[in-house]
Amino acid sequence: MPSSLAAGARRLLLGWLTCGLLASSPVLAATPDEQAAARAHYERGKAHFTKGEYDHAISEMVLALGYERLPVYVWNIARSYEKKGDLANARNYYAQYEAIAPSPAEAAEARAKIVALEKIQLERSRYGRAVIRTNVDGARVWVDGKEVGVTPLADHVELELGPHRVRITRDGYEPFETTLDIEGGLTTTVHFELTALAEHPTGELLLTVTTPGAVARVDGAEVGTGPFERALDLGAGRHDVTVLLDGHLPFVRSVNVERGGRSRLSPNLERLPTGEPQSGGSAATWGWVLVGVGGVAGGVGGYLLADPPATRTETETEVITKRDYTPGSIVAAAGGVALITGIILVATASDDAPPDDGATLWIDPSSRGLGLQVHSSF
Repeated sequence: MPSSLAAGARRLLLGWLTCGLLASSPVLAATPDEQAAARAHYERGKAHFTKGEYDHAISEMVLALGYERLPVYVWNIARSYEKKGDLANARNYYAQYEAIAPSPAEAAEARAKIVALEKIQLERSRYGRAVIRTNVDGARVWVDGKEVGVTPLADHVELELGPHRVRITRDGYEPFETTLDIEGGLTTTVHFELTALAEHPTGELLLTVTTPGAVARVDGAEVGTGPFERALDLGAGRHDVTVLLDGHLPFVRSVNVERGGRSRLSPNLERLPTGEPQSGGSAATWGWVLVGVGGVAGGVGGYLLADPPATRTETETEVITKRDYTPGSIVAAAGGVALITGIILVATASDDAPPDDGATLWIDPSSRGLGLQVHSSF
């Protein structure tokens, strides 16, 4: 076994050396055994080439070349390097084949390959390749603001030479950003480590509601009815807290919950102004009504006293006209009593609110007299 391995190594070395000597040395005829061994390596190399296993194909062809120095093996080595993407070695082997080509046509074919590879190499000198790897799968990779894929990336990323901005993001991990320098014609392999977010991506809000019946909501979702004290597990960030109860002003507050931290909130509800009259409010309302009625009655009484109704009596010798001041006096006196009573009620009432809007007084003039209408709703 050791001797066979040593022999194989010698053949492989001989093959590599032969590649460099083919252009200047005559091709020596191989023995039948050497030809058979070379053919066996060639067949194995051809199988590897078909499978895309170009490194193995190159090794087998080099071994075949060590047994029998044929130009076809050099051509196949060049093709394997070209398929592998190693254009520099491919060009070198095509140049060796051109020097030993069996015919001018085959030499011209090798020359065309060399020209094409040199053109590709020149173009590639303006570009480079980046192989981007991360410690987690499913991360989105952005280069210069454009998404190029999700890890693990199936292929390299071809970029122009120079600096490029790389950003990698994944839920549950801190975003990663860096600058990657690309060299023309080369492949740059980089491995980025993403750092997981803190173990507590949430925080705690201790909410204490002491008012019975008050309904508390966080971000619109009901969390309880007072009284209660509850520790709420919330995502880090701002949250809107509202507490509502009939007859009270709404409590609205925005609370910032820090990752892994604890916030406290104890809403204090304030009663709404009732707008209802306190004790004595009804007396004040009636007092204002009586003041209004007294004022109107006084006006009517004054009018009647100024122009009292008259009665006319005719005798045989004269016409007698008598004026009656009684109605005016009665109305004026009643108005005075109402006015004084209203003033007393208003003065003694416990609140100083204006008359209830439900009581309305107005005067409706008639052709000669004065009519009084009172609309009231208490």
